[in-house]
Amino acid sequence: MNLYDHYIDPNSMLMSLMQNLRLNPGLTYGVMVAFRFFPMMENDMKMIKYARDIRLGGRKKTFKEKISLPIPLLATNIRRAERVAIAMEGRGFDRFNKRTYYKKMSLKSNDFIYLMAISIIFILMYFYGHGNENWLGY
Repeated sequence: MNLYDHYIDPNSMLMSLMQNLRLNPGLTYGVMVAFRFFPMMENDMKMIKYARDIRLGGRKKTFKEKISLPIPLLATNIRRAERVAIAMEGRGFDRFNKRTYYKKMSLKSNDFIYLMAISIIFILMYFYGHGNENWLGY
């Protein structure tokens, strides 16, 4: 877990971007669903690997068996995404309706201070690294 994950709630950040910067709601909710899908995909991949290992009975995997592992994962996640899309459509989510929000997210002075600090860091990194091929130690 990195510093960003510890201090910033991704859902709150996306909701704030959608409300304050007029980010597309379809894109915003798609990213929020993707955040929820990643842990499920990891779990599904483990389950598929375990099932395949049991099916093989301890024999060594062939190249074809190794590269065909993502196919069931892809099929599972396409079905899951389709169910989410149908559920969102059933709840009246589309780009033509005016959105209402349960929790209004507003920008505070700390948000601007954070934005300025990050901008200054990126500008300094750009100017320090510009023309210096080895500035990060690589």
